Amino acid sequence: MKRATRVVLGALLVAAALVAPDSAAQASTSAAGGPQFSMTTSVGIGHFSAVDSESEGDSRYHALVTPVPFTDVRFVLPYDHRMYVADADSVHVINDQGDIERSITGLPGAEGLVANADTNTLYVAESAASRVVAIDLTTGEVTVTYDVAPCPHHLAIIGTLLFYTAGCDSSGSIGHIDLGTGAVSLAADQSLSQGDALLAATSDTLFVADDRLRSWTMSSLDGVPTYGSESDGSYFPHVLSLTPHGDDVVLIDSGINGYGLYRSDLGADGFIDTVSFPTAVAWSSDGTHLAGGSDTPRGSAIRVLSSVDYSVGVRASIPSLKGLEGNQAVVAGALMYSSDESVLVALARECVGSVCTYAIARASTSTPLPSSVTVHVSPPTAYGRPSHIEVHSPGRPNVRVLVTATNGSWHASRDIMTNSAGVGSVDLVLPFSAVVTAHLSGDLGHEDASPVSASVRVPSAFTVTLGRGAYLLRGLLHYSKLSDMRQHVLLSPRMKSRMVSVTLMYHVGAKWLSTKPFTIYTDSNGYVNTVMKQARRSIAYRIKYSFAGDAWNTGTSRTSGAFVLN
Repeated sequence: MKRATRVVLGALLVAAALVAPDSAAQASTSAAGGPQFSMTTSVGIGHFSAVDSESEGDSRYHALVTPVPFTDVRFVLPYDHRMYVADADSVHVINDQGDIERSITGLPGAEGLVANADTNTLYVAESAASRVVAIDLTTGEVTVTYDVAPCPHHLAIIGTLLFYTAGCDSSGSIGHIDLGTGAVSLAADQSLSQGDALLAATSDTLFVADDRLRSWTMSSLDGVPTYGSESDGSYFPHVLSLTPHGDDVVLIDSGINGYGLYRSDLGADGFIDTVSFPTAVAWSSDGTHLAGGSDTPRGSAIRVLSSVDYSVGVRASIPSLKGLEGNQAVVAGALMYSSDESVLVALARECVGSVCTYAIARASTSTPLPSSVTVHVSPPTAYGRPSHIEVHSPGRPNVRVLVTATNGSWHASRDIMTNSAGVGSVDLVLPFSAVVTAHLSGDLGHEDASPVSASVRVPSAFTVTLGRGAYLLRGLLHYSKLSDMRQHVLLSPRMKSRMVSVTLMYHVGAKWLSTKPFTIYTDSNGYVNTVMKQARRSIAYRIKYSFAGDAWNTGTSRTSGAFVLN
């Protein structure tokens, strides 16, 4: 028997390498976090989306975002529960539910905007055409065009006078239009250090913000404005807005991280401390609350504060549009309450280099309710069989739950819709063992749920194909030529450099005996190939292939069918 064993021991030659992968291959495998894939594997539909983090102490509430095809937003005017957006050569009108109602095109370099409630007119500064145009808010049609000083930027109205800032380089001026007669003053009323200085106005006071905040009490005679004594302060304004009663101006300065409230003489009425880099402010109709938008590096870009003690009631972050955490912000001035004041609407921007992406964001003005989600995974019975995934969303029926399966660099995802009882399920074929995580996003009344995870182990499988023999008799494949005794073996899922133990077995008497096993490794397509180089005639052979398992799949083994050389 020992002699026969020695003969059989030398009978099997493998076509794959009999030693471990070389150092270069090992380095490549390690850098990839595991064996290398032979092909790209995709499972399910949808895509993986990381859940954005919140900054210290913030809630888990995320605004709902809808991407919009804006390209170059230069100014935003919230007015009468609508948001007017000057974007490139257009003005877009967004209603209080966050829908785009209309886009008015053909406005070269649209920038500054101001509305006249008495005439239901929107005035637009066309910076690229050196014009200011009047647009009927009902029809969206241009009704009057005014040729003004070169490069007009921002607008404000007091009575029948329309003021504009202008300037094509670093310096600029304030000019005016008599809306009663249509007369345009091309000469500068006031000189400015910045051509694109901001303007705002109460019923009798004009505010300008270039390198500092200034104001004048205004009067006019026969369409000619008279500037009263100038008040000024050493500020670096970012956004100007008026309080609900229209008497105070709100100065937003990203350098001071808050809102400064100033009277017409620029005496300070108060200061509201807020998050870093504020960009917008909106007031409730009764003045008891104010909402703030910001360009925070992380965390809540939208907040609702009490105007009594300035405590924060609601915090909402804006999910990234590009998967870049902390890169999204509320556009300057782009924040408003809905008509029933239950929702805040903001225009968000996320820039990578000089390219910006925009979205409309909506958040609740009341404290959102918490959410929760659970996930349970039943493992597959065999490789290629589905895992049963079930999710529960208590208290939130008929919602979409994103389920992601991840293992190192590999991931797959599927959206699951829950029913009226808050239960949903899906059978998903996973090629690899994975951590399955359920993500339930918030809505206008609920916070995001904390993601929950469950692990699932997925089996592997061998497919053994024997070379074509002469004939099959009673389960024994007969070969007439030694060169045909080849074995083509696939280990699924297909991955490179998986270790396979190979054992040659031979039949003696009533028993199957085994040689000492040896190790080979799968190639880039997941195969190992073996071939018989010696075989004793009339002795039945078979080969056992074993995989011990790894972080990607559980182990498996498979024994080939029996064969013999005639």
